[in-house]
Amino acid sequence: LGELTRRDRPVTLPLVGITASGGILTLRIRYCGPGDAAAAAHLIEQVEVEVRSVLGDHCFARGEGPGAELLAADLIRRLKATGQTLAVVESCTGGMLGEILTAGPGASAAFVGGFITYANQQKIALGVRAESLAAHGAVSPVVAAEMARAGRERTGASHCLAITGIAGPDGGSAAKPVGTVHLALDAEAGSRHERLTLVGDRAMIRRWTTSAALGMVRAWLNEGGGAK
Repeated sequence: LGELTRRDRPVTLPLVGITASGGILTLRIRYCGPGDAAAAAHLIEQVEVEVRSVLGDHCFARGEGPGAELLAADLIRRLKATGQTLAVVESCTGGMLGEILTAGPGASAAFVGGFITYANQQKIALGVRAESLAAHGAVSPVVAAEMARAGRERTGASHCLAITGIAGPDGGSAAKPVGTVHLALDAEAGSRHERLTLVGDRAMIRRWTTSAALGMVRAWLNEGGGAK
C-alpha cells in the first residue's frame, strides 16, 4: 500500500494502519486533519477505493468484528450465492472450523456439517486408507486429500475442506516440526492442497490454521472453482 501507510504522511490526508491477528490483516483508515466530518468521510472513502483497487479480492469484509468470523461469513455468503455447499473434516483444529462457520445466522444454507477425526481410527472409519496412514503418517498431503475426499463422499457436499497437522507443544519431529499443517480441498471441480509451516503456541497455530483454511476455499471460489 506504499504511501498510504507512511507515518509521515501529511495530516491533510487519511492514514492507513494495519493490524495482524490470527492470520488476518485488518486495515483502519484514519483522518485527523482539518475540515468537518463530511469532508473527512469523503477523504476516507477515496482512500478506501484506492486500497480496494490495490488489494482486490484479498478484501473480504468491511466493518467491526473478529476477522475470522467475518471471513467465514463472507465464505458462507459466496457459497449460498452460487448454490454450493461445504463440509469439513478436522483433526488438529478439533472443531474450530465448524464452530466459526456456524457463528453467524443462515450458515445451514451452505454448511452441511462435518467430522472431527482426531484419532487415526476415526480417519479410517471415515474412509482414509490404513495403508496411507502407515506409509505417510496422519500429517501428510496424502491423508489430508483422502480426508477431504471421504468427507465429500459421505456428505454429498460440493466442497469438503480437511485439516490435519501438529499443533504442539509435543508430537513434532525433524521432518514434521510442530506447526506443520496440511490443508486439502476436494470439490466437484477439482482439488487443492496447501502445506503450512506455522510458528507459535498451540492456540495460535490452531487459530491461524482455521483462518488459512477459510482463505484457501475463498481463493478457490475467486478463481472459479465454485462455478457450476
